[in-house]
Amino acid sequence: MKKTAFVTGGAGFLGRHLIGELLRQDWEVHALVRGEVPDWMRGERITVRQGSLQDLTTTTAAIPRRADAVFHVAAATTMWMGDLDLLLRDNVAATRTLLRAALQREARRVVATSTLGLFRTDLGVVDEQSELRGDRDPNPYLRSKRMADDLLQQATRDGLLTVSLHPSHMLGPFDKAGWIRMFDDVAAGKVRAAPGGRACFSPVREVARAHVAAAEHAHPAARYVLAGPQASYLEVFAGIAARLNARPVTATVPAPLLKAVGRLSALWSQVSGRRPALNPALAEILTGDMLGDSRLAETQLGYRAGELEAMLDASFEYWAANQRPVRPDAQAA
Repeated sequence: MKKTAFVTGGAGFLGRHLIGELLRQDWEVHALVRGEVPDWMRGERITVRQGSLQDLTTTTAAIPRRADAVFHVAAATTMWMGDLDLLLRDNVAATRTLLRAALQREARRVVATSTLGLFRTDLGVVDEQSELRGDRDPNPYLRSKRMADDLLQQATRDGLLTVSLHPSHMLGPFDKAGWIRMFDDVAAGKVRAAPGGRACFSPVREVARAHVAAAEHAHPAARYVLAGPQASYLEVFAGIAARLNARPVTATVPAPLLKAVGRLSALWSQVSGRRPALNPALAEILTGDMLGDSRLAETQLGYRAGELEAMLDASFEYWAANQRPVRPDAQAA
């Protein structure tokens, strides 16, 4: 008998890889999509329902009774304080609704996508036992993810088996709004220097496989860190530039300057009402370290961290096949 999965956020970057992996492993897949259903999701192999996670009735009806796994991938990822209401809606209220629905439908397990940033990355390399950020963290995105994590822990106390996975920056094909934008910016000549921080980079296909493995593991841990090779942002930006035959990126932006630009951009956003490209929370991330230890996921879930060069190659190949034209004025910058 096929295992049954319900997926939120299936139309997104990680969601597409997760659904692909579930189908490869012959799961029966059901998905809830808030916006337009992409063409690749249309067909007999995926049961798609349109609706919002804000609606308990719709969400409950979309989850198959006694589903083997509910995969909660949907989330807002903005770090602008002006989006706090959106983050509380999409990351906290939506998680609350989903967990209530999963309990009502007697789901066997909930596998939730969180972030490596949930942990205090400022204290060094993190693993599953590291200290968590507080629920009043100045980064509104990470604050919302901590609040969502509290909801997962409460659901576990209420009798629902929950597992959370914590990737770092994800790289790979089908990216529409994440690191793929750096290829656009470097190609357009907009990037002259990189932030000075370091991070782990996670191969999105392995992250998807780890989600499925977490759903199938007989005795999963409460959390799994899904890190990857460590690299400076300068190394990553330089690697992108090399693949594009673009102007080399060889310098870093001093941390005080990047943070000052983040603060000024946030102040201007209060006047313009527009989301800034850089804000204080994002500047704090980019000037610090976000490093993790994936040994537990490697042992229990078969997670493979991979190599940064292979991730950049996969991202570049997807970008090259789907690139948008570069504006002439940007090309000459």
